[in-house]
Amino acid sequence: MYRVKYGWLLVCVLYTLTSCAQNKQETVKLLSMEALEKMKGTDPEETIEKPEEVIKLDLTGGVGTKHIKNLSQFKNLQYLSLASNSLNQFSPAITEMKNLQWLDISGNMLNQLPEDIGKLITLRRLHIGGNPIKELPATIGKLTNLEYLHLADVKLTSYPKELSQLKKLQEVVLQNNNLKSLPDFFGELESLQAIYLDYNSELNIEQTIKVLSKLNHLEEIVLVGSNVKRLPEAMGKIKSLKNCLLMLSLWICLKLHQF
Repeated sequence: MYRVKYGWLLVCVLYTLTSCAQNKQETVKLLSMEALEKMKGTDPEETIEKPEEVIKLDLTGGVGTKHIKNLSQFKNLQYLSLASNSLNQFSPAITEMKNLQWLDISGNMLNQLPEDIGKLITLRRLHIGGNPIKELPATIGKLTNLEYLHLADVKLTSYPKELSQLKKLQEVVLQNNNLKSLPDFFGELESLQAIYLDYNSELNIEQTIKVLSKLNHLEEIVLVGSNVKRLPEAMGKIKSLKNCLLMLSLWICLKLHQF
């Protein structure tokens, strides 16, 4: 009886050690955003040789389009750009990329994002502007490491409240979104430093600034082309604010003592 008991115990220990060893082997060093941006992307024609070693794959503008069908081979990508490829479907292979930090799918023909987008928990930058997307899945709130979100020129009619879970979000681009008001939960994005609201001509500036005044780290607001006739008094409550771009040629420094 004891031999059986301790035999099973030994098996469990060996299994645990083996699993730990495998996990250690699978650990990948994630590069900084600066390093990824500066890194030269692998030539699409060379990726087929060792796709598992490719870290940065830039297929912007249809370069190496044939490789889009083989995305499942690039298991260790940290940077992927599929911008301007006339894509009308989101490849399911993307959500299986466990180390992906930078994803650019802007300028395509996508009308929706998959629920599985929430699996990309290492994602730090997401560019989805320039797509006819009408709504975002609630699972986008699971991208808790996201620091930058580009939503310019989309067709959204509403924003999921789960966006408020993006506590590391530092920059969000809502340019030309036909915004009339800013959802109240934007005031919960505690790390937000910059917001681009340009070319939203019907934007309620009073309500928008009231929401943004709840943020303690907001440094920059861009309102070019958003029909701003005067600055609300609530602007003075944003103590961390340094710049507010109202016109293409005019920067106004907004410091608390100026109000």
